[in-house]
Amino acid sequence: MRPDKKNHSKNILSKKCFTLLLSLLTIFSLITGSACNPTKTVTYYPEPETGDPSDEIAEDIPEETDAGESIDPQTALFPEYDSIREEGTFVYNPTSINAYFKDELKDNPKIALIAKKILRSVYDLETEFELKGSYKCDKAEFVQAAMLAAYSSPFISCVNFKTDDYETITVEYFPNYSETEDGIKIAETKFREYEDFVTVTVNDVVSADDDDMQRAYKIYKYMIEEFEMDYPEKPETLMRRNDNLVEPGKFDAYAIIDLPETGKLPVFEFVVVYQFFLTQLNIKHMSIGGGGYYNEQECETINEYMTFNSYHWWIWDLVFYDDKYYNCDIVMDKMTLDYQRENDEERESEMVYFGMSDKKRKESVDYQSRGISQTTNPVAQLNTSAKIPACAEDYK
Repeated sequence: MRPDKKNHSKNILSKKCFTLLLSLLTIFSLITGSACNPTKTVTYYPEPETGDPSDEIAEDIPEETDAGESIDPQTALFPEYDSIREEGTFVYNPTSINAYFKDELKDNPKIALIAKKILRSVYDLETEFELKGSYKCDKAEFVQAAMLAAYSSPFISCVNFKTDDYETITVEYFPNYSETEDGIKIAETKFREYEDFVTVTVNDVVSADDDDMQRAYKIYKYMIEEFEMDYPEKPETLMRRNDNLVEPGKFDAYAIIDLPETGKLPVFEFVVVYQFFLTQLNIKHMSIGGGGYYNEQECETINEYMTFNSYHWWIWDLVFYDDKYYNCDIVMDKMTLDYQRENDEERESEMVYFGMSDKKRKESVDYQSRGISQTTNPVAQLNTSAKIPACAEDYK
């Protein structure tokens, strides 16, 4: 049986969280100003080191550039500053980028440089910013950089970008969230609440001595045990949602940004929020979608959602540690714990689906094909199976 929804002790917003359904293929739409000069709108409703590791860190990138000043784009690929290991306390990094994407952009670091500019500008609640000098870009580069920014922070999926020339960018915060409230004021409150929430959570859960896999393990376990899953009424509703759900425009960005207040997430938004935590913790990871056949588990909740159809597309993560990748399925572990807590409310997660080899992964989802669900490369989605690393062993 699907677990009943429990009342959460925290206040839940009266506003409806809007599910964001725009495809990446329609990120750009035109708002007609005149027939000759339309204004373009970008809409998101929404580590290992590079091949040659550097002792410098990405934090060293200047925030602003004069037109005549040049910044080496390679600086955007430097490892992110690790405040926990360096200072003993986690400090939120608004421009952190997953090292997997840095690897993907090793021959095109300019995209990461622009993405960091976008991330910083939105974090600082700027209503307008300029992309000049080393940041100067065309439409395709801006779309790619904005996509990377949206993979890196939930804030980006809560704004619209508008531009005539891809040099001066206007930012609209929380469009359509409320017709009567100021988007900037909403963003100021919600962005800082989310930042504080992540900061407190990481400092409570992760220690300076933890290696990357211990960090990934602890955050995963905390999310499973502390956050509530908002199950859809019908299994088929969930399965219709999950194809490439983790792309900007597909996941429910407002549900994510409201997490500090609600303590609740829709099913696959667990995957997205886990990725945002991993990015803040400088843990290299990949989002994977696999199509295949489901093998029944010792959990009626999972079986209920998975057995109505013989073939499924499922979403999970690969976490990189010690030169190896491991399959981690936070959704199945959350469903398992919810089922177990029907009879034992104090039950802790057994982390059955964390750190799986490919062999163990196939004991639940016997995938016949896999694809990268998040990529900054527009061509990569077409044929990526050969680029997905094998997970040779279970994490011990």
